[in-house]
Amino acid sequence: MDFLSAIASLQNNLVVCFFRLE
Repeated sequence: MDFLSAIASLQNNLVVCFFRLE
């Protein structure tokens, strides 16, 4: 598993959660 890919996936999930909270 690519480390950078995992970080990008985590960051994407955080963005989605942020937009859902607003």
